[in-house]
Amino acid sequence: MVLRSVASDWYSPPVLRWLPSTLGVALLAQGCAFIDDFDYEFVADASVEEDGGAADGGGGRDGGEADGGPDGGSLDGGSLDGGATDGGSGRTCTPPCLGDAVLDFSADTQSAGPLAWEYLSDDRDPTGFGYARLGPDLVDSAPAWTDGTSAPAIIACEGRSEGDCAEADGGLAFRSDAAGGEGRDPVLAFTAPRDGTYVFDATAFSLAGAPEVIVSRNGRQDSVLRALVDAAVPTRVTATLELFSGERALFTVRPSASEGVRLAAEARVLESEEEPLAGCQLALRFEDPSPLAIGCASSAASLSELRGTETGRATGPDGSAARDFPEGSALELGGRFDYAGDFTVQLWVRIPRLGERQVLYTDWSAADPERIGGVRLWYDTRRPDGSSERSVTAGVLFPRPETEPSGPGFVDCNATRCQVEVAGDLPSLGEWHFLRLTRVSAEDEFRLCVDGELIGRGVLPGDVDISNPTDPLLGAANTFDTPSFEGQLDDVRIFDRALPCGD
Repeated sequence: MVLRSVASDWYSPPVLRWLPSTLGVALLAQGCAFIDDFDYEFVADASVEEDGGAADGGGGRDGGEADGGPDGGSLDGGSLDGGATDGGSGRTCTPPCLGDAVLDFSADTQSAGPLAWEYLSDDRDPTGFGYARLGPDLVDSAPAWTDGTSAPAIIACEGRSEGDCAEADGGLAFRSDAAGGEGRDPVLAFTAPRDGTYVFDATAFSLAGAPEVIVSRNGRQDSVLRALVDAAVPTRVTATLELFSGERALFTVRPSASEGVRLAAEARVLESEEEPLAGCQLALRFEDPSPLAIGCASSAASLSELRGTETGRATGPDGSAARDFPEGSALELGGRFDYAGDFTVQLWVRIPRLGERQVLYTDWSAADPERIGGVRLWYDTRRPDGSSERSVTAGVLFPRPETEPSGPGFVDCNATRCQVEVAGDLPSLGEWHFLRLTRVSAEDEFRLCVDGELIGRGVLPGDVDISNPTDPLLGAANTFDTPSFEGQLDDVRIFDRALPCGD
């Protein structure tokens, strides 16, 4: 049996059909194959669609007569075809679906097919880039990817009912170690075949423990969704990711409490019908030394050296190219960015020392009373309240409203404008750290996170536009003072929505 939508025919993978929602998490009524409350009807699955003719790499369904799956059809030689030529590109679902993690799963191969699915372990490295490939094995007589221990593991449960598969409804079963620095977590990953906006759509429920799932880009820190998964009610997880060709999306299962966890899930990837990369305002990745790489469909920005010592190449937190800023150097972004509603500004930074304030990112204008607004991130030797504690700080600037705002953060207003700052303990020097500033308009606030942890919240009225007419800077507070930043920056991105920060 399969689920079929009675409302739409635009997406039809062989096992589950549904329309993707926007970024979010929903709890679903428990039923056959995870879902039964989305106006679906049950129909015989008529086996799997023929896929055309080329070898599928083994382990996949071969698209012939009913093959002994849940529909009870007659056997056609077994569900595994040993890699014989049985047709086509090996795709398991029709556009805009690009792949189904359950139907594409094979314990014989990975990094194959349109999405190059991978099965990884995350060793909980602080930077979030500590990944290793899992290898093919068996767990409870089911095909699995594992490192040879009971966890981390990803187990294929289609047609099996042993162990974890007894409750997995034919999906993938995930096992994760107990919480702690020595543990490892299973990761399902796919690679973007081209620049675009992708929808990761999954349904999951807990088999044991209190699992948390994270959907992220390239590494664990750059999360686009985090959610706790319930044992009683299946949870639908839908996340939108803007990815450049070759970038990875990661679905990580990890414990939210002390004990290890087990989780069952089905997942598929769709290509969004939106303009590719439409939600991304800026992606500054430094992969190409000349010109400096800059992307996103909605961005018309250029990049130039501001003054002084030229920036150079460095190695980023994931081993790719980053940008080195010798003392006195800075970069100017020739462009305008939209801070009228929700947004996210994020970057990776590493500095060797802190002798004075070091501005990382600034897009700030107080000169024109009609266009007051701005966003800024910096490391400082003092706190906003004047204390001498070293800090990482985020600030916003906006026109003064009729009533002076009150709320979290250090608020400083004069006759025309208000500046609000939030600060936290300075991260360790000489190491890479991930900084994220988000605006959540519905809650009248902005947030600062470092390495995925909430540092502070500041008041920012949801109805004010803090966009401004100046060019943003990396490594300097303005265009006339000598830049003070010394260190490295990588992967500077701006999005037109609030990504997770303390959620």
